[in-house]
Amino acid sequence: MFLFLLQYKVTVPKLGTVNDICKALSTLTSVPADHMMVTDVYNHRFHKIFPPEDGLNHILDRDDIFVHQIPTKNTNDSDHTIIPVYMREKNPHSSKSYNNSSTQLFGQPLLVAVPKKNCSYDMLYQAVLKKMSRYVTSPAEQDEWWKTVSNGSSEESNLNG
Repeated sequence: MFLFLLQYKVTVPKLGTVNDICKALSTLTSVPADHMMVTDVYNHRFHKIFPPEDGLNHILDRDDIFVHQIPTKNTNDSDHTIIPVYMREKNPHSSKSYNNSSTQLFGQPLLVAVPKKNCSYDMLYQAVLKKMSRYVTSPAEQDEWWKTVSNGSSEESNLNG
């Protein structure tokens, strides 16, 4: 079950902890509370990732709180690492250099769990694609979803043209 962008209203003790949010949400979703990570997102970035023992007084009324499902009970898991993924849009009218003025973040960031050992590029790509499945679909093998463009003396592949 994916909890991504589903909105829930939960009631927790005012002097409770972040773990109380996870427990309350667990009763609504059947996802174990220890498989959840609570984050504060500001300006399309993770502003803070809350430890379960943090008090709710660390969360302000204006904060945008997101709870992500993770496949492990322990964020210090020896088998997985959890990486943040940000949506970044390149401005086609700016210079080709990769800097903040030529790109802009959009949407909500994701947390993706990948194996710590023997994680290939394809495994990372599939993990991110699975988390983004609400927004994107894998192209059929016969579809041309990329094209090679000439950039001076070298060629580079561009996704979606």
